[in-house]
Amino acid sequence: MEDLIALAWKAGIASGVLMLVVLAGQRAGPVLASIAMTYPFNSGTGFSLMMFERSDAFMAEAGVAAFALTGGVFAFMVGYARATVLGGFFKPWCVGIAAWLGVGAVSVAFPMTWPLAVALAAAGVLAALLLMRKPKAPPVRPGAGVGTWQATVARAVMGGAIIGTVAVYSKLLGPIVSGMALAFPIMMSASLWILHRRFGEAFAVETIYRSRWALASYSSFVFCVGLLSAEIGGIPAVLTGATVAAAVSYGVFRVNRPPRVRRLNR
Repeated sequence: MEDLIALAWKAGIASGVLMLVVLAGQRAGPVLASIAMTYPFNSGTGFSLMMFERSDAFMAEAGVAAFALTGGVFAFMVGYARATVLGGFFKPWCVGIAAWLGVGAVSVAFPMTWPLAVALAAAGVLAALLLMRKPKAPPVRPGAGVGTWQATVARAVMGGAIIGTVAVYSKLLGPIVSGMALAFPIMMSASLWILHRRFGEAFAVETIYRSRWALASYSSFVFCVGLLSAEIGGIPAVLTGATVAAAVSYGVFRVNRPPRVRRLNR
């Protein structure tokens, strides 16, 4: 019963976040959509649930594993972006997931340590910088979009249910697999699915491109959890990570906000 209650509220939060991504994209374009998509709502709610039930050592180990899979998330982004030439959403998504699984296989093949985690994360950043190119597609006008809001809400609820399920039951898998499960790009996948269907491929591609920098919010969150949980406790580490992630997201927005927004703020 407790798991069902946890699943319900986490699925509700995740569904709301997915709708936030859509509204952000409609109102302000790919920049804000990428920030909303990469903020650690999924891993944050997962770690928030575990911090009351698991030891500080468990939280620290899971945080290191989640940070290592930052490289996996970057690999997913690169795979998806490069495979958009295949058309549609599903084929590029499969390529991206295969890339994430490749990094995940490396992370479980060796003992999880900070040097390995940093190496995998750095390799992901380097791959994103070298292999992702700025989209050549025409810009998408914010506020555009096709499809009904009923269909968008239905997809958000479906994606939220999947996210909630992963977050609730990942705690049963041990710290390493739990961290990896919370690092699986399920929020990003659901967001891209909805954005692709509502605003088109060009919008989804530009959003994933801009997510290279926005992903720093997720990375900073799991880094704090992994580094600080054993030192100050799991709960303070999660709260610190969420605060740092929010500050990073704001910084990314300030740097990458569109010129039109800058003029309005002058």
